[in-house]
Amino acid sequence: MADQQITFIDALGVLTPLVCQLDMRVLLGPIGLDMPPIGLIEEETPFQAGSRLRAVRVKAREVDLPLLVKGAGADAVRAAVRTLLRTLDPTRGNGRLRVTGPGGTTRELTCRYIGGAEGAEGRDQSGLSWRKAVLTFKAFDPYWYDTTLTTPALTTATGVANANYIIGRVSGLWGALSTGLTGGDESFGLCFDATGNLYITGTFLDVGDANGDGIVKWNGAAFSSLTTGLNDRGRAVAIDSSGILYVAGDFTLAGGVANTKGIAKWNGAAWSAMGTGCGGASPYARAIAVGQDGSIYVGGMFASMGGVANTLGIAKWDGTVWSALGTGMDETVTGLAIGPDGSLYAVGFFTLAGGVANTVGVAKWNGTVWSALGTGLGGVDPTAYSVAVGPDGTVYVTGKFTSAGGVACSYVAKWNGSAWSALGTGLSDFGFFIGVDAAGLVHVGGQFTAAGGLGLANRYAIWNGTTWTHAGVMLPGAAIVGGMAISSTKLYLAFSTAGTAQGAGQTIVTNPGSAPAYPILTITRPAGTVSWLQYLRNETTGQTLYLNYNLLAGETLTIALTPGAKVITSNYFGNVIGRALLPNSDFATFCLQPGANVISLFVFTDSGTASLSYYAPHLGC
Repeated sequence: MADQQITFIDALGVLTPLVCQLDMRVLLGPIGLDMPPIGLIEEETPFQAGSRLRAVRVKAREVDLPLLVKGAGADAVRAAVRTLLRTLDPTRGNGRLRVTGPGGTTRELTCRYIGGAEGAEGRDQSGLSWRKAVLTFKAFDPYWYDTTLTTPALTTATGVANANYIIGRVSGLWGALSTGLTGGDESFGLCFDATGNLYITGTFLDVGDANGDGIVKWNGAAFSSLTTGLNDRGRAVAIDSSGILYVAGDFTLAGGVANTKGIAKWNGAAWSAMGTGCGGASPYARAIAVGQDGSIYVGGMFASMGGVANTLGIAKWDGTVWSALGTGMDETVTGLAIGPDGSLYAVGFFTLAGGVANTVGVAKWNGTVWSALGTGLGGVDPTAYSVAVGPDGTVYVTGKFTSAGGVACSYVAKWNGSAWSALGTGLSDFGFFIGVDAAGLVHVGGQFTAAGGLGLANRYAIWNGTTWTHAGVMLPGAAIVGGMAISSTKLYLAFSTAGTAQGAGQTIVTNPGSAPAYPILTITRPAGTVSWLQYLRNETTGQTLYLNYNLLAGETLTIALTPGAKVITSNYFGNVIGRALLPNSDFATFCLQPGANVISLFVFTDSGTASLSYYAPHLGC
């Protein structure tokens, strides 16, 4: 052990060296200094050989230190052991084993002595008495920690200039799309193609170039037009599996092509008509959905589509001709979505779908007939503006209604296949758009200023399955979000205002250890500023803390994520975990994985200071 220095530090911080002392030294052969024991959690698989691995868990470790104590006589040896045992006394609290390697690297293990000081005694040839024993320590936290505290500063927010009617979040970082769009309101259409290009339709003109009217493509770096664009606003876009783009709106010409009133398709090079388009007085199309069989469903305010009977408000395109869905609707369709089983869900101003009762504002088409979802929506002139289907088949709707299926729900609700339910206490005002991401988070935009009692500076909120949360962005002005496109790594929002936005700041935090680190987050608000903590996310692991806390001037908030000691405290108010932390947060598991971690933090208005602090953990010393 000449190449390692081992010291025990008691609960009061008193150091007792155990190596290279004249009267006490650790012999060769300590056990438990390196890899801790690993537990494999498995379950039997009925009617099959073997079992199934469910989890891997690092277990508590024991460390055995062979110890030699020498003295001028047996009494001296025993006295030295008694002194040592008083230092090791586990009833005084946790101690630490400190190991310093030949290169100067020092690490510590929190542990308690559990026995082994008794051992064989004797006398060597020089006449000195000795005792050989094996000290055993129990470490419930199995990791060794660096003794130097790592404290990286975090970026609390990032200003996003040119957030003009649109903004994007890619891999957690918010940014502008060039100089943005030239106009917008509460209605946009956005979608991705198979390679991640974004298509946007709305009320704008001359985006990217003089032909960027009503519809453009964003490739991640620049806008480009689709020939001469649209002669009026677009409202919805969708792409089929072959890459054909479909656009719906108020336009009468797409790319100058005839018979493209309200609906048209783009093959990557040119526009073409779909039959003769929308028919009726001032018709327009407002919603598009691509069926699992490639059929294109279009909804809107039109008396007919392609001149086909019974296509009031909704129609189906099979690639060649239009056809009716039953007898159509009695009013406008505003949103469409496809369920996992291929069913089509429609929402809008209608009170009857295919003449079926209880289809006020929402209905389902199974490919053959329309059916009701409970008793539909309720309230004063109830309508839904948008519909989305989650990965589990749950149907979400938002709009202007105060009940669904007789269940009270303010402007947003969900259908599980058999019953309606509210999302908390709902929204404070209308919702215009709803979308669900791959993780099942429900994104809602509209003209509301609160969701589930959570005050919002934005008119945009996220339902995490349990509660409403902030979205990690502050849009310019009193923005109304009217369109979204969501993928596993990208989120784009289109809205009604222009200016500078503020998004979550990002910092790369490197954990140099070989095990997860559970840090402490510290945020301080200077006097005379605003520091509204809303969001902390490890983009590398996907772990998120949903937060809602306004710091007072001079206040410091501390979020300790240490296992067994997790707490959120204020230097003014003490424990504030109930006020600061929103449900469904990863409070129990949030950590820094070994290596680089991309940390997103949003503190509005970027006026406070924030840092993480941790001792890097290691599997061995």
